[in-house]
Parts: sequence; structure tokens; C-alpha cells
Amino acid sequence: MSQVILWEMQFLLKALLLGFCLRGIYDLFKVRRRLSKNHPMLLASEDIVYWIFCSLLLFGLLYEENNGTLRGFALCGAAAGMAIWHFGPSPILVELIVKICRFFAYYLKKPVKICGKALKKMFSWFRMKRRIRERRWVHAKKNDSKRAQKKKTV
Repeated sequence: MSQVILWEMQFLLKALLLGFCLRGIYDLFKVRRRLSKNHPMLLASEDIVYWIFCSLLLFGLLYEENNGTLRGFALCGAAAGMAIWHFGPSPILVELIVKICRFFAYYLKKPVKICGKALKKMFSWFRMKRRIRERRWVHAKKNDSKRAQKKKTV
């Protein structure tokens, strides 16, 4: 094969790999969306930022490999990589990650709650001690100012 054909195959494989990676990043958004509910405006803004990020990465690939010239097979390669990831391991991985996160959240809820209560008690004790110290300081300041006034009058 000629060097040009090998270079174009390598370029296509880089575009496919970029498509895989971009779709994998979007799966992280899907996992977060399944674990917590968000306002639709937040979801829309996340999607806009994601697609801007994708376009910048794709432009970077085109700029580095092809001097910025738009090549249809590179765009199709990135789209094909995204499609292969979407219809391949994506649904299985998203479900697995969501189940693992929910499992840990369920079994870690109780210990975290207990630690939170202990920390709350500890901080309330420190707050009480700080208030006592502040009161002593205010009273000491008042007494010092009274003594200073008595010395001035004497």
C-alpha cells in the first residue's frame, strides 16, 4: 500500500478512537443524570458545553492531522465511532456503573449519617466553647475599660 493510503487509514482510526472517547465522556453525563434529577435548563446547558467540547476536539484532530482541511471520512469516522460505542458497550456500562453507585450509596448511607451526627455534636461543643470564650473576652474588655476610666479620674 502507498504511504498516502496508510496515512488516511491511520487518520480514520484516530477519528474512530476520538468518537469512542467522546461517546464515553457522554456516558458519564448519562450516569450522573440517572443518579440525580436536574433542571432541564441545566441539562441543556451541559449538552451545549459537551458539543462545543466535541467540536473543539474534532477541530484539533483535523488541524493536527490534516492542516485544518475538512475531510468527510474523518467526520464520518468520528460519527461511526460514537455509533459503535452507543450500540455496543455503552448501555451495559451505564447500567453497571449506576447499579454500583446506588449499591454503595445504599450501604454507605448509614455510616455517613452516624459520622455526620458525631461531627455535628463535636462542632456544637466547639461552638459552645467559643461562645464562652467570647463572653469572657467581652467581659474582660469591659472591666479593663472601667479600670482605665477610674485611673483617668483619680
